[in-house]
Amino acid sequence: MGEKIAIVTDSTAYLPQAVIDKFEIYSVALSVTIDGKSYVENKDIDESNFYNIVKEAKFFSNNFSTGARRFCSFV
Repeated sequence: MGEKIAIVTDSTAYLPQAVIDKFEIYSVALSVTIDGKSYVENKDIDESNFYNIVKEAKFFSNNFSTGARRFCSFV
């Protein structure tokens, strides 16, 4: 049986959709916690509202994560 190979990145690569589609790249969404609330990039938060949320935040975690489970879902 042949091995399968996949290209997987996280959402901070900001690859154009055309590149993702052409090369069948899997993009795993980054998550961040601001004021105790978790946001998933391109679902709950994007670059258009990220800086406004951070500007108003009382506590901003600089610990971004994707979670191993999200990457493992492609295996």
